Amino acid sequence: MELELTESQKEIFLSLEPGHVIWALMPYDITVLEKIEESHRVRPYLVIYKDESYIYAYESSSRESKRIK
Repeated sequence: MELELTESQKEIFLSLEPGHVIWALMPYDITVLEKIEESHRVRPYLVIYKDESYIYAYESSSRESKRIK
């Protein structure tokens, strides 16, 4: 499935590289987002990989992450 992007979105997508930090809307359905305080819906994400169609990133948070032991 190819995404339809505006020229501005294409420019941003092409400029992103692993290691960049981006601020983005949480990738949830609108019904889930509506349950989250509005000021917390946009978060920083660390880009770890990018292919021809997608950006793969880790969400950043002020909460301590769970560690796998």
